Amino acid sequence: MESFDQLLAGELDLAVRSREALPHGLRFEPLFASDRMLIVPRGHELAGKKRPTLRDLARHAFVIPPAGSTSRRLIEAAFLRAGLRLEIAMEAGGWMSMGW
Repeated sequence: MESFDQLLAGELDLAVRSREALPHGLRFEPLFASDRMLIVPRGHELAGKKRPTLRDLARHAFVIPPAGSTSRRLIEAAFLRAGLRLEIAMEAGGWMSMGW
């Protein structure tokens, strides 16, 4: 059961998650802002680019959040709109698995 359903059913008091379209009866209150960023090693061809384009990014394989996550959906949608192929090298279940 999804957290929205559990909240509406009274099985949960609160949920911390990304903002999406909320069902009627729920309220969203921002806790903090989270800026997504591109992380590359020093010396990488994208390291010196101030604003890499999706076309620049599409030449590289991604470590990406799991299917179904908001970040993943946003990334996939951007590549789809641009008509670019998203190459996935690895799915990471959380930011901690990326070495943080």
